[in-house]
Amino acid sequence: MKNNFFIGIYWGKRKEELTTCTAKIKSTLDLLSSLDNSFTLWYKTSKPRKGEVLQPVDTSSEGIKTLLLKGQNYNDVGELLEDLGYLIVLKSEKDFSKAHILSVICGCYFEKTPNSITLNIGKNNAHKDLAKREVLENLYRGLIEIWKPDKGILRCNSDEILSDTF
Repeated sequence: MKNNFFIGIYWGKRKEELTTCTAKIKSTLDLLSSLDNSFTLWYKTSKPRKGEVLQPVDTSSEGIKTLLLKGQNYNDVGELLEDLGYLIVLKSEKDFSKAHILSVICGCYFEKTPNSITLNIGKNNAHKDLAKREVLENLYRGLIEIWKPDKGILRCNSDEILSDTF
């Protein structure tokens, strides 16, 4: 049985500017890519249009800013719902079954929607180092340092490895 690793970092309403969210996501992507080369390229999770080739997203600060602006929410008449912040969801490979999935909600200050960063580690045998407890704990602690959350969890399959409230 292959292990399923999950990291979830959560915090309550916190209005954050686009530049702050961009910098934190950039720091997150830099941290991830420093741990394993499987975190180097990221793709949109949306299905490409017919005939479109899936290309890696631009993970520079400007590229992340563009993705965040595209991840804003609007109501039915096209008005920006600023209090819902920004959403970005990326995958590390074209094949969903092997990819790491990174999801971030940042800058949300709507009472009923928490901010979060979640990371599902891909089920690929090439990611053996990522299955090491020490590597996962360092990643978890690094994400906590970047995002300053209220709580966090690290799981392997259904077993909780770490759970913290800050």
